[in-house]
Formats: sequence, structure tokens, C-alpha cells
Amino acid sequence: ELPEESFDAIYTRDVLVHVFNKEKLFEKICSWLKPGGRLLISDYCIGEGKLSENAKAYITQRRYHMITLCNYKELLEQAGFSDVIVKDCTTEFVEELHSELKKMESIKEVYVRKYSQKDYKDITTGWENTIERCHLGEQRWGIFLAEKS
Repeated sequence: ELPEESFDAIYTRDVLVHVFNKEKLFEKICSWLKPGGRLLISDYCIGEGKLSENAKAYITQRRYHMITLCNYKELLEQAGFSDVIVKDCTTEFVEELHSELKKMESIKEVYVRKYSQKDYKDITTGWENTIERCHLGEQRWGIFLAEKS
């Protein structure tokens, strides 16, 4: 527990995908912010359409609780936030994943020696699968900015 109205700003990056009761968390965060305080979130989300069995399996295996960009906005507003801005940054996310894949390829030999071929394959395959889910519209990467009234 934290004292109410303790913070001017709260920031979280790509971790709320693990929180199943986002409603309760957003209410707490709102209470912790001073009036006019701001919240910035980046997180993995799902697309608006039906998910493939592969996407469902990924979410289950990771124990993620992914919601749509619109659901995020609704939950933030219900928790008492105003001026909620939602930005779909999936294109930038995919570009970064491609960049990371290139970096991994450039250090593959060193990485495999230090860790293993399996570790290398797990990381790169995971990123490739994420890129594919993004291209299919099943996964999004959202940025959310909100203010406490």
C-alpha cells in the first residue's frame, strides 16, 4: 500500500500484461497520483479480431492477460483518469524487433558459445513469431497516457 496522492507521475513499461485485475490496479494508481498527475503505460495488447489457436497458446503459455487498445482506454477512464490518449505503436515495435533480430544475427557465434544454440533459437523464433502476430493483427503494442483529474 502507498499513501494517496504521493506521485506526480507513474510509468510502467511492458509489464501490465501480467496483471489480471487491471481494473483494481488502475484504481490504485489513480489514488496514488496527485491531482493533475500523469500515467504513462506501454504494453502488449491483442487486436480487435478473433485470435488464432497459435496466438491463444502463446498468451496461455506466457500467462499473459492481454486486452485490446480500446479496452485499455475504457478501463483507465473507469478508474477515474481523464484525457486518455491511446497510440498504437505496433509499426515501431515491429521495426525494433527486426533491428533486434539483426543484432542477434551479428553476435550469433558469441551468443551460442556463451549460452546455447537452443537459447539463440528460442529468442529469435520468439521475436519472429511476435512479428507474425503483429502482421496478422493479433498482437499490438500500445502507449497510453492519462491524467488524474
